Amino acid sequence: MATLIPTRPGRWSSHAPRDPFVSFQAEMNQLISDFFRHSDGGDLRSVITPSFDLSETDDAYQIQMDLPGVDPNDIEIEVQDNTVLICGERKCENEQEGKSFHRAERQWGRFCRSAQLPSYVDRDKVDAECRNGILTVTLPKSAESMTHRVPVKTG
Repeated sequence: MATLIPTRPGRWSSHAPRDPFVSFQAEMNQLISDFFRHSDGGDLRSVITPSFDLSETDDAYQIQMDLPGVDPNDIEIEVQDNTVLICGERKCENEQEGKSFHRAERQWGRFCRSAQLPSYVDRDKVDAECRNGILTVTLPKSAESMTHRVPVKTG
């Protein structure tokens, strides 16, 4: 029986040369996946870690976080000093009356992500918007943390 190994993300082949590191990674992924499963087929994973990008302009920081399937009413944002904390919950849809799932891979549960900003922000002007499953948080820099450029005179 041929062993299937990944040749590139999303592609599996029984004809590719066997790479021991790829085989090891596949075995570790399966081990971790099995570790988080109940014996009755349920899933213990109830904490998710959404990805986010942190960018900066001259006058603000911006966080964009992937939150597909999360109700904006289930998102909490806190700013303290130069730290922003974003928490929320993606509700489990696997427990619907009259529906049985044959496969459920999407993650659900609580999440909390924090980011340390390089400087303080004006907490009163922070803005958040969720559109098409992407949360965008704009954090204007405080006046004290704005960079003041000093021109250099010649001669």
